[in-house]
Amino acid sequence: MGKSTEGLKANAMTIVAGLRSTGHKSKTKPIIDLRFDLRLVMFFFVIYAIQCGLYLDRSFDMGRPCTLFTGQWADLPLSVLAEKAVEFGYDGLELACWGDHLDVGKAASSDKYVREHKALLEQHGLKLFAISNHLVGQAVCDNIDERNQAILPPKVWGNGKPEQVRQRAAKEMMVTAEAAKALGVKVVNGFTGSSIWHLLYPFPPVSESRIDAGFQDFADRWNPILDVFKKNR
Repeated sequence: MGKSTEGLKANAMTIVAGLRSTGHKSKTKPIIDLRFDLRLVMFFFVIYAIQCGLYLDRSFDMGRPCTLFTGQWADLPLSVLAEKAVEFGYDGLELACWGDHLDVGKAASSDKYVREHKALLEQHGLKLFAISNHLVGQAVCDNIDERNQAILPPKVWGNGKPEQVRQRAAKEMMVTAEAAKALGVKVVNGFTGSSIWHLLYPFPPVSESRIDAGFQDFADRWNPILDVFKKNR
């Protein structure tokens, strides 16, 4: 551990000692003690700084793998991003199911595609810890509009008719389960969408039956998808 990290620890201990020694001679205790509050803020700031220092200290051994979700860089080819991930110090990737990072249809149906993806990651010393299909999953229960078209694959958007989009999204999530099995991945992340999300702020008033209907819709659409995931564990 570097000297800078040790210095931060020493500062933290000084602040802790100050917190313990803080007292009030007045019989009437103020509602807010600014001295205490500022020291408390500084205490948490120093703790945060220590954590950052430990992370940056190359001699510090992380207790678990550090993984990068690739969705924010889907405009980059996977080969380029894999090289950068290694430079950044990551142990592996959580592949987004868009861009050229992962095509779930190909992964579910082509052994060659799976081998090539695994080989690319192994070439850079990276592991595949998870896959993520947030954009398609969102469309399973969403109230579909033009915003979904901007994030969905053309094969899922199709003619844009809301119910048909939701059904195609559900099928794509089932294929995602098969892709995960083919890749040997046990974790699939994503969004679920919701037909009642827009009712989070209940004004005008929302009836209880409408909320119940939203949860029923969620169960009706996602249980068949989860059944496919169960078969592909």
